[in-house]
Amino acid sequence: MHSRRFLSSRSIVSLIIGLGALPIGCDEGPTGPTHFTILSPNESQVTVLPGQTVPFQVQLNSTGFRVEYEVDGVKVQEGPTFDFSPVLVEHRVRVSVIPIASTAAPDVREFIVGVAVPGNAPPSVSSFGHVPEIAEALRDTFTFNLSAVDADGSLERVVLDYGDGSDPVTLSGGLLGGAIQQEHVFPEQGTYVVRAVVFDDDGVAVDIRDTVEALPPNQLPTGSLTLQGATEGDAPLAITIRTSGRDTDGEIVKWELDTDQGDGFELIQPNETIQASYAFRAQAYRPRLRLTDDDGDATVIEAEEEILVFRQISVGESEVAFQSNPIFAGISIHPAIWADGQDAFTVTVDIRDPEGSPVPDVPVVVNTLRPVLSAPDGQVLGVPIAVSPAAPRTDAQGRAVILVRTDTSTRVESAPELGFVPFALEIHADRGHGEMVVLDRIDDLNAETIVTERDGTLTIQAASGSGYCPGELVHLIVEADVRAGAPGAGQPAADRFTVLRRGQFSNPAIIPTTPAAGFTSWRTNGNGRIILQFRPTAEDQGKIVVAWIDGQPLIDLKSFNFAANCP
Repeated sequence: MHSRRFLSSRSIVSLIIGLGALPIGCDEGPTGPTHFTILSPNESQVTVLPGQTVPFQVQLNSTGFRVEYEVDGVKVQEGPTFDFSPVLVEHRVRVSVIPIASTAAPDVREFIVGVAVPGNAPPSVSSFGHVPEIAEALRDTFTFNLSAVDADGSLERVVLDYGDGSDPVTLSGGLLGGAIQQEHVFPEQGTYVVRAVVFDDDGVAVDIRDTVEALPPNQLPTGSLTLQGATEGDAPLAITIRTSGRDTDGEIVKWELDTDQGDGFELIQPNETIQASYAFRAQAYRPRLRLTDDDGDATVIEAEEEILVFRQISVGESEVAFQSNPIFAGISIHPAIWADGQDAFTVTVDIRDPEGSPVPDVPVVVNTLRPVLSAPDGQVLGVPIAVSPAAPRTDAQGRAVILVRTDTSTRVESAPELGFVPFALEIHADRGHGEMVVLDRIDDLNAETIVTERDGTLTIQAASGSGYCPGELVHLIVEADVRAGAPGAGQPAADRFTVLRRGQFSNPAIIPTTPAAGFTSWRTNGNGRIILQFRPTAEDQGKIVVAWIDGQPLIDLKSFNFAANCP
């Protein structure tokens, strides 16, 4: 590390001798200009210590002139005064006195201004250049290599200015060594002067410049990919694919087409027309054209339109078979099943194409056209139908077998009338891309309850266990067993939808009960039991309460009877 030397007063005077206030030859009268005087500096070559400022001052003796300063070829300021802080061993400062309203040549004075430290040798740059010699803007990276040393100390920092408007890069400390390497990408084509300023540990600097040619960015190939013929239709769908392309600053060396059928890009001839046949696919097809130019750059062009290919499904050739529980054959509710959640309608779907061949792997959708079930408080409980499998598809033989079950009798929709409200099933096949085709509709389907009016009981009691008065919470307990002849006869009637109504006749209104703790969805538990709660009013005294379980009213009638000591 070079030790900084302290200068004597005589040394400092010798360094700044050029900063005096004596004017230099600008008012010579007949021998030179008289319209300006340079008051400072009074020498054409000035050397100062690092960090010191050299003041420039021009006195205009006539109107109609302006003063302009340039440092190392770059305009830095206008005006009569300019304070310049040099950093290099040598700067060239140009002072121009320019006529304002005339095209006459300006008067120019040049000064050499630099910094020096007595006894210090400035840093030395042995080389500064770049590779590659010529490359493209925007894409290619130039690598700049600089070799510099400080014979009597060390390098403090290096400042690189790429001359393209980007921020200069400063390297210091551990980033410095005998060889310095930096990379840069220029933003646009042009000739750039890259400047490196190298500082030593005494603050003295030298600069070096490198000229770089950045070529225009490579223009990518352009082209088109057009589809001729219908882009939507049944499989197999024939499509004509036309390709074209050009390269304005070179040539296209490789043409490739991806028909999007799983084979990826394949070589084709320039401007070739391709005939393609598309099979059904759940996803849309979108062909792509890839054009590669002589610089190795490629453009990928997608077709503007998607190709949608549908399954071939013939409603006439397809068949839907249906089976209900034969126990209900010959009676009015046929076709029907038990509403126990286990018995099922069996729907067998065989899907065929127009030639009668099986169509495998077709999603089948069963729409159950049955009303939504709602609770007494308005809560929506959903459609009481279960389809299994949940997402049926045809097998290799084009067949799907679907079971449709329910745990709610179609008597529920008829209540408070005694009867049934049948529902329907619609069988749909998915042709793909959200398009469904209706294969069949099955109407007049019923589900019979597994309880009768004699298979249950109703109990009304205070929630506290003793007598109750108007406004107090009352528990209404319904219990039921499975009817004779139904699956599970004699067992508790579990999972039965239950509501309570006032009265037996003339459209009895639903009592707005809520399930007690431990009971949900207004359905009986595994013991065939449900507790509903309600706060009767004085007007409810003596009113008949009927329990409707799975759309069937029980004959075990009860009424609200308040305690004798109610206020």
